[in-house]
Amino acid sequence: MSKPVKVWAVSSGSYSSYMVHALFTTKKAAKAAIAGEWGPSFYPEIEKFDLYEEAPPPYVERRMECRVGLDGRLVTSVFWDGDPGEWDSTHRYLGIDTGYHHDLRIEEDHREARSAHDWSLPELYHLVVSGNDPEQVAKVYGEHKAALMARLAGLTV
Repeated sequence: MSKPVKVWAVSSGSYSSYMVHALFTTKKAAKAAIAGEWGPSFYPEIEKFDLYEEAPPPYVERRMECRVGLDGRLVTSVFWDGDPGEWDSTHRYLGIDTGYHHDLRIEEDHREARSAHDWSLPELYHLVVSGNDPEQVAKVYGEHKAALMARLAGLTV
């Protein structure tokens, strides 16, 4: 597979109004294209992309996450129907992993779930494990969740 070529896009908008207006072979050319004044609804940005001759290999990201109350039970949200309080999702992506999903990341914190909308939500622990090795993510998530549950049950110091 040949090395991808870098291209710079002039884009604007977001979500359904997102649009790529032009592609350039240099960042300098893209900057020159948006120099000057523009209409009130056009806020141009410059983005870097990789241009491939053939499909690059995909990468995978698995994310496992839970919210656990101080009593050790999963905390669901009153804002979303069917929210189980625990998630496991695996997604495939095409191209180079620019979001650094290849690293194993472990985030565990204690936070107050209370908000201005609902004071009945309890304090909780939030655990997130993510990375591109699905088996490793599941193993580390299981270990951290078990340690959290043991800690909440008073079984460890």
